[in-house]
Parts: sequence; C-alpha cells; structure tokens
Amino acid sequence: MPSKPGWRFGPFEVDADDHRLLRDGEPVALTRKPLSLLMALLERAGRLVTKAELFDAVWAGTVVSEAALSRAVHELRAALGDAAATPRYIATVHGLGFRFVAAVDSEKAAAARPNEGMSATAPPSRLVARENELAFLDVALAVARSGRRQMVFVTGEAGIGKTAVVEAFLERQAGCSELWAAQGRCVEQYGTGEAFLPLLEALENLAPQVGAGSLREALARYAPGWLAQLPWLAGPTPALAPRQAGAASSARGMLREIAQALEVLAAQRPLLLWLEDLHWSDPSTLSALSFIAGRAQPARLLIVASFRPADARHNESPLHALAPLLAQRNQARELALGLLDAAAIAALLSNRFGKLTGVSVEALAAFVHRRTEGNALFVVTLVEDMVRRGLLAPEPGGWHFDAQHAELASDLPESLRQLVQLQFGNLDATERRLIEAAAVAGTEFSAASVAAAL
Repeated sequence: MPSKPGWRFGPFEVDADDHRLLRDGEPVALTRKPLSLLMALLERAGRLVTKAELFDAVWAGTVVSEAALSRAVHELRAALGDAAATPRYIATVHGLGFRFVAAVDSEKAAAARPNEGMSATAPPSRLVARENELAFLDVALAVARSGRRQMVFVTGEAGIGKTAVVEAFLERQAGCSELWAAQGRCVEQYGTGEAFLPLLEALENLAPQVGAGSLREALARYAPGWLAQLPWLAGPTPALAPRQAGAASSARGMLREIAQALEVLAAQRPLLLWLEDLHWSDPSTLSALSFIAGRAQPARLLIVASFRPADARHNESPLHALAPLLAQRNQARELALGLLDAAAIAALLSNRFGKLTGVSVEALAAFVHRRTEGNALFVVTLVEDMVRRGLLAPEPGGWHFDAQHAELASDLPESLRQLVQLQFGNLDATERRLIEAAAVAGTEFSAASVAAAL
C-alpha cells in the first residue's frame, strides 16, 4: 500500500504512517484527536477549513459539541507552542473555522504548487482574491449540514467569475464522501420553454451518486410527477396510480413533490444543488425555488443559484423581484461578486508567470486593470491574448514581456469584441444611443459632453 503523506513545518514533522508528531526528530506527546485535527489542517494548508469540515474529518460518524473541537485545538496549540493571539501555525477565523498559516513542505503540497517554468500553453489561474466569497459558501454549507436549509444567490455581471467561484467551492468538497452535489443549467430558450429544466438536470446528475435504483424509489414514492419527466430513470415501471397522476398534473403538486423528495434525500446525506444561469430560468423553476426556500421543515439542503442581475432585468424575469424578496424574508442570501482590483490581478499574474522580466508585475497589472476594469473574464482573455501574440513569452526561469511592441496589447481580443457586441445588442435603443455618444467622446468623458452629443 502507498504510504500516507508526511508534512514538515518549522521544526516539526508529522509522520502520518506512524500517526505521530516529531519536533527536531523527537516525539511530541499528543493524543489522537488533536493529531488528526492537525493532519486535517495540513491537508488543506493555507485555506480556511470550516468547523463542519473538521468535524467530518476528525469525528466522522460521531456527534460531539464544539467544546470537543475547542479542546483539541487548545491541546494542539500547546504541543506546537502556538498562541491564538499571535499564531505561527494555526489562525482562528472567528465564527468560521481555522487556517494553517505556516509554510508546509510535503509531497502533496509540492504536487499542488504551480511549476516555476510554465509552458506557453499552460492554462491561466481562474480564481484569485475570492477567499471571502469561498468562506461565505463554506459557512452556508456548514449551516445546511446542521439541518437549516440554505439558498445562496451568486450574482454579478458577465465574466466576473461566478462560475469559477462556485466550481472552486465544489472542488473543495470533492473529497467529501458525506455530501451529494449536482449541477443543473438554465439555457436561453426560444418560444415555450421546458418547465423545471435545471432541476430535472440536477436530478439526472444526482443519479450516479445516489444510485439510480435508490433515486427511482425515492421519486416514485414522493415525487411521481417528477419521475414521469425522467423516462430513462423510470424504466419499465407501472403506470401512476390515479391519485399520483392527479398530483403530477397539478403545478402546486409538483412543487410539493420536489420539495419533499429533496428533503428525503437530504435526510440520508447533505445535498448541494447548483443551478447555473438562473436569469434564463423558466417561471416554474423560480416557483419551485420560492416554495422550497419558504418551507419550515429542517433539511440538510444548500441550493446555490448563479445569475446576472442585468440579464434578469432585461429578460423581465420574475427572478429580478424574487431574489430580493427571499432575502428580505431571510429565506435566501445574496453573494454579489465585485470586480478585481490591481493587487488581485498582480496575484493572478504572479501565479500564471512566476518571474517576469521586461516589466514589473505591478505595472503590467495596472495596465490590465485599466483595460478590463477588473472583469475576471476580460483579465484572463487579455493576458492569454498577449501570450498568443508573443508579447509575453517563456524564457529560462520565467517569462519576458516585449516592451517594444507593448502597443499591441491595447487591441481588444476578438473573443472579447464579440462578447461586447453581443451585450451591446441586448441594450434598448436609448441605451445604445448613449453608448454611441460616449464612444465618440472618448475613453473618459463628462456627462455634459454626452448630453450635448445626444
């Protein structure tokens, strides 16, 4: 069997195979739970580890109070000679969890670090400066695990990084066997759209995790109307009983069915559903979300729904009014993503390129920020376009920026040009006239000059 990973930090070493902590090669007296807690933190070194994650990792299958976690942290800090007020190893993130803050050397950590000499085709880092947003979602999941259903709307303009944030959040949960997670997508539909489309897709994606037989049994008992919409899952089953068929034909009955089915599934294992691009949702899905959010029954259920508020308004979607209404009732929370600042872009560039010659990382970040205003998609696309054009080229030990042809970086990449044109086409006639007048005035302009042009 392969050996478990070991870790080194400061004068300490953790031998996972022998389950012991060493200081300068000498064993340190530490009981089993605090040592398991330390290994859980080391496996996630550098990031916030919520209390719920630690309970799952250290006390799996056992019901304990937060006092047990506090005792284990206190014992661990005593063994490391650490202090909560001035942490060298374990920092408390109040109300959320803990973070291992010291540099860690391990085979696992080395494999996770980006290569210093990245190839010209290496994918860019997609997520920077979003720790607070990820912590927000971590807390929502922890609350859902406790039995209080949660709904989070992740909002922001096109390209700001909603998908990247939720995907990074799901990646954090990828190693957790005590969670079912599934995605359902909304698509722009023309004419009469399919009802409940993202929820049906989420149920389809749940089947491999729950087991097709178990999911079929749960839907047949609690949501026969929904099972009828998944013929591949229903299979050669008997026709619905008259009472069940009546419930399935009622829109209100469909709402009750899906709410109860999700609660039954969540009773077996915490359930996380991600509904993407909700601004394109059909009204029936929004009715289902409103109904599920408003139920008082305990449920280990977290629904994350991402959407673009501007598109919801443009499409005259009921979502534009529903999201703030649910938030006002404390039945949902909004996680609004902001634009990246120059410091965040500098961090992305450092992660992507490592050592940079020909220009400082800060100067290049300032230029990219001016061109993109911090829209994450625009940032990544512009940077990769500079790589494609050869303005950023690999060299031994890092990358070089061609300052002699830097003016080429001012051109807008074709993919972004098409995206801007698409967004421009979605504006009404008055908004388009305003943009056209502003474009003639220049990159910077006064309201008076645009008013005069109009």
